Amino acid sequence: MDLKYFTNQENGTYEILISGVVGEKVDGDQVAAEIKFLNEIGAKIIRERINSVGGGIINGMSIISANLQSKAEIHTINEGIAGSIASLILATGTPGKRSGFDFSLAVVHNPSFNGVDLDNIADEKEKAVTLKLKNSLVDIYVNNTKLTRSQATKLMTEDVLLSSQEQVEKGLIDNIIISKMRPVLKENMAYAEVMNVCGDKNNFINIEIPKQRKMSDLTNFYNLVDEADESAILKKAQEDRSKLELAENKILALEKIDGERNKEISDLKTEVEKYRNESIETAVDAKIEAGVFLKENRESILENVKNIGLEAFSTFIESMPVKSVNILNMIECKDGGEKKSKEQKLGEEWQDIITNNKSEAERIKNEEPARFEAFVNAWNNLK
Repeated sequence: MDLKYFTNQENGTYEILISGVVGEKVDGDQVAAEIKFLNEIGAKIIRERINSVGGGIINGMSIISANLQSKAEIHTINEGIAGSIASLILATGTPGKRSGFDFSLAVVHNPSFNGVDLDNIADEKEKAVTLKLKNSLVDIYVNNTKLTRSQATKLMTEDVLLSSQEQVEKGLIDNIIISKMRPVLKENMAYAEVMNVCGDKNNFINIEIPKQRKMSDLTNFYNLVDEADESAILKKAQEDRSKLELAENKILALEKIDGERNKEISDLKTEVEKYRNESIETAVDAKIEAGVFLKENRESILENVKNIGLEAFSTFIESMPVKSVNILNMIECKDGGEKKSKEQKLGEEWQDIITNNKSEAERIKNEEPARFEAFVNAWNNLK
């Protein structure tokens, strides 16, 4: 196979410069095919120098997949900027073999659809597809860096630039390459400006990769032996991250279950309230039919019964057996005018109390038995 992108250095080492836009200047499918071929011919080291703002997700994923399946060591180097999908190519190098210049930057942000940012996509189907792509990219960050799912999702949403030190802290690279002459990078520089500054190879001479330091703090933290190497620490860290991921998934599952249960409980409460109101209306209508209450007072009676409860209402009514009466009967006086007797007024007063003020009726019954008896007798004697 003729190599288009890789050059043979020495001793089984092959090198590629991934610059410009992935998918335009660099064909991701061709690069992936060459990585596979280099593995087949026994390459030992595949070095990927990166200075790219990113590009097409599909093209980038071809390179990422090839990196992850490579038996040869993948040495990735951020030589300027590793933006978007290029930051994932950087992160999928062999652990311990990922580096970046001290001035290098990595860009982490949401994917877009046909150039439209995720948050601004109007079409629901396009947005759903882009969200799935984002989740896939989050998976790659989680599996190949120190980021948890929530951290990776947050960084992509916030659209951040990571310095070389931040790239180490978040696990995109393992080592920082110190440049003797550092280019001046200003805040809020455009990607193209950063690439122009970082692309000048004359800026770097006598490049050194710092020696690995002892990691006693980490070995103590993970309760490992002092001689534990980087792979042992990374393995332990991966185990802890897996436990955290499992815990996060359990929390999400429980939150989903709680949401379903809360809806079920809410529906049951609504159904119970419906049956309760129907029972109250039936009971009140029965008392109106029996002549205990006037039909025109139905709404106010229903409101009172809903406040005190059907059981209390039934107990109260049953404690005062009465006949069907018409409390509006008037009596004739000697002068021919319509006036109410004292007893009838007393009966009507009691009718008003038990209809509109149940608590007062209950109080009279318990605290003023003589008055209660007079009320009930007057009410029962109404004709």
